[in-house]
Amino acid sequence: MLSSVDDLECLSREELIGRIRELEQGGAQMDEARAKTSKSSPRKRKKANRPFDFAKYGRRYVALKLAYLGWDYRGFASQTVDDTVEVMNDLQTDVFARHFLFLLQAHLFAALLKVRLIESRATCRYSRCGRTDKGVSALGQVISLCVRSNLTDGPGIIPPSDSKSSPEKGSRIPIELDYVRLLNKALPKDIRIMAWSPVPSHFDARFSCLSRTYKYFFPRTNLNIELMNSAAQKFVGEHDFRNFCKMDIGGGVTNFVRRILYVDLQCIENKSMQLESFQLCAFTVCGQAFLWHQIRCMIAVLILIGLGLEKPEVIDHMLDVRACPGKPQYSMASEHSLLFYDCAFEDLKWICDADTHEEILTHFQDVWAGKEIRSAMLREIVDSATSCLVANKDAPNDFTRWSDMGRSVYGQLDSYIPGLVRGSSYRSILDRPSADTLEERLASQQAKRARLEGLGSESTSL
Repeated sequence: MLSSVDDLECLSREELIGRIRELEQGGAQMDEARAKTSKSSPRKRKKANRPFDFAKYGRRYVALKLAYLGWDYRGFASQTVDDTVEVMNDLQTDVFARHFLFLLQAHLFAALLKVRLIESRATCRYSRCGRTDKGVSALGQVISLCVRSNLTDGPGIIPPSDSKSSPEKGSRIPIELDYVRLLNKALPKDIRIMAWSPVPSHFDARFSCLSRTYKYFFPRTNLNIELMNSAAQKFVGEHDFRNFCKMDIGGGVTNFVRRILYVDLQCIENKSMQLESFQLCAFTVCGQAFLWHQIRCMIAVLILIGLGLEKPEVIDHMLDVRACPGKPQYSMASEHSLLFYDCAFEDLKWICDADTHEEILTHFQDVWAGKEIRSAMLREIVDSATSCLVANKDAPNDFTRWSDMGRSVYGQLDSYIPGLVRGSSYRSILDRPSADTLEERLASQQAKRARLEGLGSESTSL
């Protein structure tokens, strides 16, 4: 049989055609043999996945500490969604599923279900410490819920309902699940479980919280930081903050008295910054509980004070609901700089082993490096624009270095306070129109409810 290339080159045209036909017949015979083999030995069907039997496992009531970068999410809040993993999959055809991707809490429950820590949201006794709005990040968010456990005895343990699953005497002592590592493998890169803690059955992440701490970051620019810190101390204590929040009358909130335990407003030390205007500052506020958008409204007024547009006494006036019963119109600060920093509980001992903690630290170091490099590039652009030569409007051939022209530009705050107006066109908060008072809002809501009830009774009679 001819096999080498040299042998084939010696063949005539007719012999080559014959050789090709022989190969085609051989291929057809091989296909028939494969078909017979496949009929005689059919493929084994894949076994259907067995449903996970939660009855064989104990359950444990735990608290989980979360950190997340919320800039690209629509907040950490309750959503009336079906808490199944399948809703995350069909993203091409289901618009609702695409919306689902931007809900922090949805990702959390998808991970809990994927690793079989909970059977459903309805049966896990879920509670969260605080709600964060769209764009807000967290370092110390805490949730509490009942999850699967390898143990049958211990703090917060609920023994398995299936008695046969209890360990026999002399058997190997079970090790508790590594909740942190297990969940982090199933969560997106900007959401991480930092630690977990066993808690008693009466624990509630929301109502057992003793205090909550937030931090708001902003550039110094030309702000009077000392004056801002002095004015911020006026918030300490128990006050009615209806003029420093967004009223949630529809949600049933009618009491706007909150206690602030501590505030501080200082620059974050950064020796690498040559210009003070590029230093970052942080407004830290600790309280028992907060209202909707409260911190963003507080820092917005403080920034106006730091710019010299308002006097510190404006805070006293706005906290006096008799003198200022309706909230004056002003823009609150941007959400992207707000961090839910910490929340305090009694007798919680957070657990995270060293190897898992190293994975978390390595992950956030990598994220930080990427953001810091972008920041350094932008700083180079700003420095270059500051030192470049610009033409004089009156003398086009005369060039002057921008930094020598004595013209100060502070555009760092423009994205923090929407519609910020400086100079003579600025209008004081006390001279601006006010929103409806709490009493007017309640009366309007009651009248609307009465009209709806009246329409309902008329339709029933018809």
